[in-house]
Amino acid sequence: MADRNFTKCLTPNEAAAWVSFQDVVHNFLGNRKSPDFKQIIDSLLQNYYKIGARMSLKIHFLHSYLEFFPENLGDTSDEQGERLHQDLAKIEKRYQGFWDEGMMSDYCWTLMRETDPKQYKRLSSTALHF
Repeated sequence: MADRNFTKCLTPNEAAAWVSFQDVVHNFLGNRKSPDFKQIIDSLLQNYYKIGARMSLKIHFLHSYLEFFPENLGDTSDEQGERLHQDLAKIEKRYQGFWDEGMMSDYCWTLMRETDPKQYKRLSSTALHF
């Protein structure tokens, strides 16, 4: 990220996208989330749009679910990261390797069900959710 020759090879729009990416890395993905993280992400998306970059599922997830990210992403343990990869491997197997919006939404709903703080007095007699 500190290579000065790299930025000299970029067009102005590409350089702006690179600076936006660095802002996201330093002000959102680290141990502390910047108070203006929404503007930082919006700037990244606008600059990516200017250079013609398509929004991947990961960028779409980042943009759509900003509030789900914890304040200290840098403190995420290796166990949590490994669990993410295991969960995604199960879902990828279910979708036979095709990454699309349905696969990502399935994963999001799985997370929401696991972290639902509601406590119910009655339990369902069946294991089916739908």
